[in-house]
Amino acid sequence: MRHMVVTTVQDLTEDMYSLFDLAGWHVWVIGDKKTPQIRVPEGTPARVSFVSVSDQAELGLSINTVLPYNHYARKNVGYLLAMGCGAEVIAETDDDNAPLPDWWDTIGPRLTGYIKAPIDTPLFNVYAEYSSGRAWPRGFPLDNVSHHEVVRWGRVAASEVMVWQGLVEGEPDVDAVFRLIYGSHLKLDGNASSVLALGNGTYCPFNSQNTVWRKQAYTCMYLPSSVNSRFSDILRSYVAERVLNEQGWFVGYTPPSMVQRRNPHDLMRDLEQEVGMYIKVPQVIDSLRGLSLSGDIAEDMRMVYTRLVEDHVVDPSELRTLAAWLRDVREVAAKAL
Repeated sequence: MRHMVVTTVQDLTEDMYSLFDLAGWHVWVIGDKKTPQIRVPEGTPARVSFVSVSDQAELGLSINTVLPYNHYARKNVGYLLAMGCGAEVIAETDDDNAPLPDWWDTIGPRLTGYIKAPIDTPLFNVYAEYSSGRAWPRGFPLDNVSHHEVVRWGRVAASEVMVWQGLVEGEPDVDAVFRLIYGSHLKLDGNASSVLALGNGTYCPFNSQNTVWRKQAYTCMYLPSSVNSRFSDILRSYVAERVLNEQGWFVGYTPPSMVQRRNPHDLMRDLEQEVGMYIKVPQVIDSLRGLSLSGDIAEDMRMVYTRLVEDHVVDPSELRTLAAWLRDVREVAAKAL
């Protein structure tokens, strides 16, 4: 059975019901202190497990003792639960996203053939490939959004893509600066030929709204908790790209396969929370480029976050939370064998 992880702080939404219609999936709904007690309807095609904060306390996970509440990083608990069930792939989304009819066919791991990839390009704005107008994903360095570099294309083996980021229709994941200037609606389009991957050493942020992880990359799913929820999945994406590249693995992008009907947001509040991300992302990329890693994924995660502590991107407490994550990953993997 495939596994999907979603968090929510509200009652069941129409979009979450659409996730429950995915036969052959185990959907983990991870609650937080703000989340009401959710009652999953009987007879759903998917297997659905709601995990409240009291349930989480009974799991015996090391990370549960150090993760903050009311933070997106609570989603880490769901990843570990899926790993413990022996999941071969883990998909993740949010409570305001719904899969399109061909969702899995579009984003499911593609194990054969080659995919076009920008090479010798330090930064690559993926949204520019799927939009006729100006667009950039949340977390892309703002001082690069107007750059129009000539891209040299190469190829990446699909079997070496360990993370697939599917784009979304409706309200794609752009930052507050974009929304305040251009509005919330952005048309992203594409077809099967527009699947692409990032070449080695090429960075573009990916989010947690429509993302599929293969088993080899699970350790890199860690969401940091000492940055705010608007930055957490973005920082994770840059770290994952660097650590996966060290293994000879890559991140791929597909055309839209979900639709987002965005929950209400205060854009000025979003902007306030994203300011640190705008400032720190260029420094994060420079630090990642300058690191010499070991080739051991767990050790490389420790090395990256130690550097990010030194650079004042994350708090020193992040190393304790990461250590708990790595311990849990090791233990649940052993139990799943």
